[in-house]
Amino acid sequence: MKATKMTGLTIILIVVSFLMTTVISVRSLRTVINDNAEDMTTILSARIYDTINSELSEPIMVARTMSNDSFLKQQLRLEDSVSEEEMLSRMEEYLYTIKNELGYNTAFVVSENSRKYYTYEGLNKIVLPELDEHDIWYSIFLDGGKKYDFDVDTDEVNSDSWTIFVNSRIEDEDGTLLGVCGVGVVMSNIQEIFREFEQQYNVKVNLINQDGLVQVDTNSVNIENSVLENVLVNAGNSAEYVYTKEGNGYVVTKYLEDFGWYLVIRNMGENNDRIYSDIVIQNILAMEIIMLILLVCVRVLLDREKKKLEESAVTDRLTGLANRNYFKISIEEKEEAAIKGYQSMVVFDIDNFKTINDTMGHLEGDEILKQVAELAKEAVEDKGQIIRWGGDEFLILFKGGLEESSKICEQLRRNIESETRVSVSMGICKMEGNIKNSFMKADKLLYQAKKQGKNQLIEE
Repeated sequence: MKATKMTGLTIILIVVSFLMTTVISVRSLRTVINDNAEDMTTILSARIYDTINSELSEPIMVARTMSNDSFLKQQLRLEDSVSEEEMLSRMEEYLYTIKNELGYNTAFVVSENSRKYYTYEGLNKIVLPELDEHDIWYSIFLDGGKKYDFDVDTDEVNSDSWTIFVNSRIEDEDGTLLGVCGVGVVMSNIQEIFREFEQQYNVKVNLINQDGLVQVDTNSVNIENSVLENVLVNAGNSAEYVYTKEGNGYVVTKYLEDFGWYLVIRNMGENNDRIYSDIVIQNILAMEIIMLILLVCVRVLLDREKKKLEESAVTDRLTGLANRNYFKISIEEKEEAAIKGYQSMVVFDIDNFKTINDTMGHLEGDEILKQVAELAKEAVEDKGQIIRWGGDEFLILFKGGLEESSKICEQLRRNIESETRVSVSMGICKMEGNIKNSFMKADKLLYQAKKQGKNQLIEE
């Protein structure tokens, strides 16, 4: 009851604190919206940047991992020493695994030795930049001297769909160029992300190269076709967000060093209040979800702790059996209702247990108690309830009659005698009258067994 009240009070305090914090935060954010549009715009830009970075950082890591793969390097070194069929088979299997396991639109390797363009479907072509303008990317990339870069192009392997390729140099240990490898991210995936931001915040989002040429746009017509020159006047190569006022709106640019591109976010000043309000609402919803999860966790933890406390109160730590307190709470206090399911009662203890403790020590005594308890569990199973009464004394309430219960107890006595270094004396009687009288009767039978030489079962 106390735990429930404390839980309720804790929940109320958390909810009240959250509501107060939310009100204060909303008021503060409204002030920021009104007084500092640049800061709020930067927050929006940071959200867009984080999403882009998350989408495009992974293919960089995959391409770089491929270029450092010792297996791939070895295959390129052996290209001239294996048959063309064998080489194609190895490369096709390797690239098919990269594409399918990691979920990319394409995966490729170009051998510097043969200029063969390998894909997950086999040999695509021979790369000839001097003859095919579609292959110029290869020369441009190698001449640039970069370890990796991004290139937007149509993918000849996939119906000329717009694709963002991540190219990575493959070099031997001595720096010898072995080729170029990489993966392709289908443009439509990035376009969909941009489209969601544009619709939600009434902005235009682009990725452009250092010449201002559009690399990513929700309108495919603009890709590698439109140029945004003016936006780079104040941008430089700063990794910071550069905010420029433009009429009633703004332009935010940020140089993405890992990609060699610029993120450009443009707003013409329409519905700015809605933009920032949406951010506030989303933050509040996120906090409410977090609070709900927190409250559920608190409730579960409290219930778990309560259950542990209740179990520890009625469970003997040494043997794992029910203890005397369990007997008092679950059986003695309920009397008639509790004993309806039981027909026989057994009280037994370990013969000469005090001598064992005195001569061998309490640790050895504890081990014997655990052994006896385990044997009792195996013998009784679901036919009754075993209770460690105290010290070396145990109590068993049997659901079956006296004859059946006696057979189980006799077998238990023999098992203890044969599998441990001790023996036990037992007294068993029918459950008649109240619990106390039955216990006294079984206890007297136990002492009778002791007087008659121990290591035996006495029935009433």
